[in-house]
Parts: sequence; C-alpha cells; structure tokens
Amino acid sequence: MSRPTNHPGYESSSSKGDRLEEQVFYLFKSRNMWAIRTRRGPDNGIDLFGSCMGYSFPVQCKNLSSNVTADHIRAFVGAMSW
Repeated sequence: MSRPTNHPGYESSSSKGDRLEEQVFYLFKSRNMWAIRTRRGPDNGIDLFGSCMGYSFPVQCKNLSSNVTADHIRAFVGAMSW
C-alpha cells in the first residue's frame, strides 16, 4: 500500500529533484564556481551548467539509490548533442 501524497513525510520525486538541483547549484557557488540552473521543463536532461578554471560543463543531477550505469551516461551524452 502506498502512502497518500498528503502524508507529512511525503515528498514528490519532482520536489526531491528540484531540491537536489538547488543543493548542487549552491555547492558549486560555495566553491566559487560559476553555475546556472536551466529552466524547468524540456531541458534535454541538463539541469545546470557550470564553469571552473576555464572549463565549462553541463551537469545532470540524479537522485538514484544505485550507481550510475553506462545507459545513464549514454543518455546524458545524447542530451548534449542538441
């Protein structure tokens, strides 16, 4: 039986994802790295763009309970080819 969405301990996966992206964004900022969040919606899987020491890079946040797989990496690389 699943918990109702109005349960005090319930947090939607969308809300968890937003919170994780925000935490990663502030982690970058706290390390004096440039970072910008993408808009919510069709972002092709890219959640942030970061830059440090002359290198720019896309960031995809995943709130997984297991390790990142090769399929995750392939999907991320595919998202960057737009």
